[in-house]
Amino acid sequence: MSTTISTPTAGAEEPKDPAAVDLTKTTTDPADGDDDQGDAEPSPGVGSSLKERITERFAADGALREHLLRARAHTWSWIQTADLTDEQLALAVVAERQQQHRQRESALRQEISALSTQIITAKRIETAPGRDNDERRDGPEVTALRGRRELAVAQLEEHQLSTEHLMEPVGPGELSRARWSRKAGRAGALAAAVVGGEVLLPLQDPRLLLLTLPAAAVALWRAGSLKDVPTGPEAGGQPSAALAADAHWPLPTQGTVGETVTVAVAGTLPADPKMPPSGTFPIAGVSSPQWAGECIRRALVKEGVPVADLFDVQQQPWGWTCSVRISEGTPAAIIKAAGNMETLLDLDQGRFIPTPTKRRAVIDLKVAEKDPFAFVPGPPRRAPHSLSIKDKPVLGYGMDGRPLQMSLYGVQGAVVAGSGGGKSAVIRTFAEYLTACRDTVVVALDPSGVGLGPLADAAALTLTSKDEIETFLRGMHQVSLRRPELLSKVGMGTEWKPSERWPALVAIGDEWPQVTDGAKESGVGIQLTGRKVCTQLLIASQFATQDYIGSAIISNLSLQILGPCRQPDVTATFGGGAIDEGWLPHRLVPKQADELNDVSKFYLRGGGYSEPIIWKGNWYDDQTCEELAAERAAAGVPQLDEEALRFGGREFADLFARRGTAAKAAKRAAATGDRLLADVVTVLRAAGLDRARTETLARLLQDQDPTGYAALTGDEVGRRLRAAGAGGTVKIGAVDGLANANGYRLGDLTEALDSTV
Repeated sequence: MSTTISTPTAGAEEPKDPAAVDLTKTTTDPADGDDDQGDAEPSPGVGSSLKERITERFAADGALREHLLRARAHTWSWIQTADLTDEQLALAVVAERQQQHRQRESALRQEISALSTQIITAKRIETAPGRDNDERRDGPEVTALRGRRELAVAQLEEHQLSTEHLMEPVGPGELSRARWSRKAGRAGALAAAVVGGEVLLPLQDPRLLLLTLPAAAVALWRAGSLKDVPTGPEAGGQPSAALAADAHWPLPTQGTVGETVTVAVAGTLPADPKMPPSGTFPIAGVSSPQWAGECIRRALVKEGVPVADLFDVQQQPWGWTCSVRISEGTPAAIIKAAGNMETLLDLDQGRFIPTPTKRRAVIDLKVAEKDPFAFVPGPPRRAPHSLSIKDKPVLGYGMDGRPLQMSLYGVQGAVVAGSGGGKSAVIRTFAEYLTACRDTVVVALDPSGVGLGPLADAAALTLTSKDEIETFLRGMHQVSLRRPELLSKVGMGTEWKPSERWPALVAIGDEWPQVTDGAKESGVGIQLTGRKVCTQLLIASQFATQDYIGSAIISNLSLQILGPCRQPDVTATFGGGAIDEGWLPHRLVPKQADELNDVSKFYLRGGGYSEPIIWKGNWYDDQTCEELAAERAAAGVPQLDEEALRFGGREFADLFARRGTAAKAAKRAAATGDRLLADVVTVLRAAGLDRARTETLARLLQDQDPTGYAALTGDEVGRRLRAAGAGGTVKIGAVDGLANANGYRLGDLTEALDSTV
């Protein structure tokens, strides 16, 4: 609607206009007919004459008058927000809701990240050398920080679930408040411009008036040059029909004042200086959630996905997240289009990540322009014996910033990743955690000869010979079968409770397909019987199909980890419909030349996690691993209990005696002058005994050297012999009045002594 003001005809009396009067009248004019009164005022001076001339000129110049009236009308219309429709205001209200929601979520994520860093720092300070704090327990500061982090995590989870208000219809009250807010803002801006430009600046320097007056004149001229004057909110513009048609997105319906207005956020797009051309989809450089959502929606429509709604578009440090509701079919339509979506959106491979939700029609999308894991904290450095296998330490982070906290207590698992997929990196992540436990014996099995690499000294035993691996697994299977005999005897109840006295036994079997068939069969037995007694196997392979890995039951294990791999490995591990459910490790990119790509990233099922999301494990470089291994070896690597050694059989125990860290410690002990093993062999030969209990050995040593062995006990003899490479005690038959006592045989001690030379 426009307002037309007609120019008066010659000879007709022009009606008085309030604006004209206001612009010219500064004093009270004498009434008509008063100039012939006797008490009339003196003739007007120069100022009054100038005013009269201006008034006459303004009345005579109809064009100038009309221009000024239009300027006033446009200014008033702008202040009254007549150029804004209810739909545009509703869009702004929804955008403000989403902005506040994102800001709150971002603040909570930053708080959680900062608290995680503070916990790591505080833990290091509490356990620093020279302090008397118990490394296995958190101090008051760490406890308080953990409590604050748990609260922040709970608040974040609650905040992420409370999204209903974001897309609620905008009511008349909100529209009214939004309009009045903009009216006040515009009026304030105009007042500030007038007062600042025409009063405050000239007071500072009168010469500035030469700049502000022309600027005001130009603004007045432009405002008066506009022909059509909006007369109300209903006169506001609509989004471009061409844009809506190109986007296949319906324009919002026109709402009546006072009614609730529903807005399709991604359908009506505000002006954007970085707006992509109509019909294109690249998302890089898009500067608003509305346009990011529209780029994603257009690409999905291009791929034939039946998009019903696209909502909750949020910007992340690494890209965008949103949710899509489809009108028919299943999430498989989006998952199958993932590769083409990366082409349309101009992303790197593996950076378009669809994740189905519990609502069958809704799929969460992550569109990563950068590596999401570049924004997570670095790995913690854990002290020796600082953990229990029952603890849930941070082992990595998800691409949404969540910490991966899980325990391997009683867990049988498998790691699958193709060549260059980072299988060894994932093993290192879990080995670092396990070797920091005070109640866990870690054994590395690797026919390729690598083992745990720079972490090798932190393991109790490393075996690379296929025959020795088969021997070990056969004995470990026997341990898993016979350990239940101890549960009631040592008061553990129905499940093993790991401790330094009764440790868990975890074997990490890398390159599993290369072990012998006998070893694989023993491995299956361990997987079936070892959980309740903490006799656990974590196997690793480049492939997961049965024709390659053998009879290992990966699909039934309680922990399954898949890094970059083949599509058949996904279905062999996670099941036939896994890919349609969003399990996409086959789309991760392995290492290529010097490019790490998705090394150490994986999908995970088990340990309390069952959603298809990408995780990345803690990464420790070689130097750090060597330092950690040295610290843990110096503090003492946990050793298997004597009962387990006996359950596993002579050959099983012999592996620990000859190949384990105890044998290495024996050589170091011999080099530093600990001669107890040699003295035990000497006193047994002198006494003509071929076997003895530890208490008998302590008495014989005291008889030989009362000064050196005065305080020696039977338990101390057993500990030092074990550290010297002689292994634990074994059943030695009838001796000292006992039917089948525990002790050492001279032949075993002699062999251990010979191996240290």
